Amino acid sequence: MKEDWRIIWSAASEADLRQWKAMIEGTLTPPEPAPSLEHILCRAIFSKDMDLIQTCLSRGAKLDDWVHESVGRNLSLALLQVLVPAGLNVNYNADRLGGYLTTAIYRGDLGLVRYLLRQGANPNQDPKIDRFPALTVAIQKNDVEMAEMLIQHGAWVNGFGALGMAAKYRRFEMMDLLIEHGADVNDNAKDLPWTSILTPQERLTALHEAALEGNKDVVAYLLERGANRNLQNVSGETPLTLAQTNGHRDVVELLQRGRV
Repeated sequence: MKEDWRIIWSAASEADLRQWKAMIEGTLTPPEPAPSLEHILCRAIFSKDMDLIQTCLSRGAKLDDWVHESVGRNLSLALLQVLVPAGLNVNYNADRLGGYLTTAIYRGDLGLVRYLLRQGANPNQDPKIDRFPALTVAIQKNDVEMAEMLIQHGAWVNGFGALGMAAKYRRFEMMDLLIEHGADVNDNAKDLPWTSILTPQERLTALHEAALEGNKDVVAYLLERGANRNLQNVSGETPLTLAQTNGHRDVVELLQRGRV
């Protein structure tokens, strides 16, 4: 039976849930055409019917894309604790939502993030697959505890523009954390794909980001730690060029001096 996303990704009535459970358990003759176990599982997920979810799994429901998408739209620790042991892919990338890990980070749910990491969620998921690198999401949310947890579980502090994100938003505690864990002050997000929405200016260093935003205090912070003011982005622009173009005179003066 061809599925309609408007139906399969919706909660079911109590009557339907009872009928499906009886049908699966063999106490009720299935209607024609009968919904698949996977359809019932998706509807049970949206209905938060843990008993029916368990029943579907015990009868061999497959964890297909419909099911994985349903989980992404109803992400919870209780749901994962049932479905991950049954084979749910914790690195699945839900359509338009990103991975389960980044979804949990956006929510600020430390418990859920911790569980996902312990179950093998990859904090360095390819940004072409996941919409956002996990660590940059934590930085954008200014969640230092979350960022530290991700780093402890192997999140890369270089390559995905983590320090640049912290510089853009003036996250000094984040910058301290990243540098403490080995962030290169001249990292230019070289591992991000060209199409990433995190790189409207291609291959920016943290100093580029700070100069572009006019964050004089961040520029001073980075220069004190050895940031190279002469590095160019793909378009040949230096931090000084960006500061001049955007009218940040105090930043221009600081960059021209080259020292605080």
